[in-house]
Amino acid sequence: MDEPEANGERLKGEGQARIEHIAVEVDDLNATIEEIKAGGLELTGPPSYLAATGSTSVWTKPESSDGYQLQFTQKDR
Repeated sequence: MDEPEANGERLKGEGQARIEHIAVEVDDLNATIEEIKAGGLELTGPPSYLAATGSTSVWTKPESSDGYQLQFTQKDR
């Protein structure tokens, strides 16, 4: 859906779209959290559950991951 006002706010006045985050589905979120922390990445907070997708995710702080925000997500079984 194209909503000019929402797009303008999201893009903060930029004329072109950009990558806002990259999502990666993983099999074991807890093991992934340990690995990314060991690699020096910082998280925005603890894992959060999203009922709409039936998954749990964590997000990196962009300043710790080359300016990109990474989302690691695991489908709950």
